[in-house]
Amino acid sequence: MKKYSGNHSVNSKKKHGVIRHSGLVICSILFILCSCMYFGMFRVSAKEIDQQRTSDAIEICYTSRLIEPGDSLWSIAEETITDGYGSVSEYVEALKVMNHLDSDTIHAGQYLMIAYEKF
Repeated sequence: MKKYSGNHSVNSKKKHGVIRHSGLVICSILFILCSCMYFGMFRVSAKEIDQQRTSDAIEICYTSRLIEPGDSLWSIAEETITDGYGSVSEYVEALKVMNHLDSDTIHAGQYLMIAYEKF
């Protein structure tokens, strides 16, 4: 008659622990892979949306305009403002920056750089 020592139950517990541990490792790896695939698809989707927006975007171009007698920076801004600016005053400030102007004062005969939208 064979006697079983206590080692058999210890080995059995170790096997269950190893199997349980490897099962957790496999589940963790699968979870990580699925997460990466999900977020990877989300990034591709967002990139496609950005590319579509870029292709539908309006191109901003610049030209110069001769300042006529009676023109003011504000009247030119009101005529030439683009959708990219929230207000005429914001566009006036942009025109001043574009043209390196320190004030709103402009003179007939000068040229003013203005932005316009190209569809």
